[in-house]
Amino acid sequence: MPDHLPDGTVIASRFKILQLAGSGGSGLLYKAFQPEIERVVAVKVLQNFSVASQANKDRFEREAKLLSRLTNENFAYFIAYGYMDDGAPYLITEWIEGRNLREVSQTNNEIFGNVDFLLSLGIQVCEAV
Repeated sequence: MPDHLPDGTVIASRFKILQLAGSGGSGLLYKAFQPEIERVVAVKVLQNFSVASQANKDRFEREAKLLSRLTNENFAYFIAYGYMDDGAPYLITEWIEGRNLREVSQTNNEIFGNVDFLLSLGIQVCEAV
C-alpha cells in the first residue's frame, strides 16, 4: 500500500475516499463518501498489521464485532469492517465533524487544567463504553 490512499480510491465497492483526514500510531483516517445513501463516513486503515498472523486477524475481527455493539451518542457508530487488497484491515464508522482532543489541547490547553471539564469528559467516555 502507498503512504496513503489517493483521493477517489473506492473501498469495498461502496466507500469513495475524499481526503486523508489524519494519522496516528495505529493507522490512517480518511474522510469518505458512500454514494448510494449519500453519507460521509470515516475510514480507518490500520498500518503495520501482520496479515500472516491468524491471531491478529482473529483479534481484529473480535474487536470489530465488539465495536459494532457499542451504541452511545458520544461514540461514532460502526458501519463495516474488512480488508484491503494488501490485507490491511479497515473500519468504517460515522464521520463526525469537529476537532479531536489533540487539536483542542493545542489551541485551548487551559481546559485540561479544569477539573470540571476533565470529570465531564471522563464521564462521557465511560458512558460511551
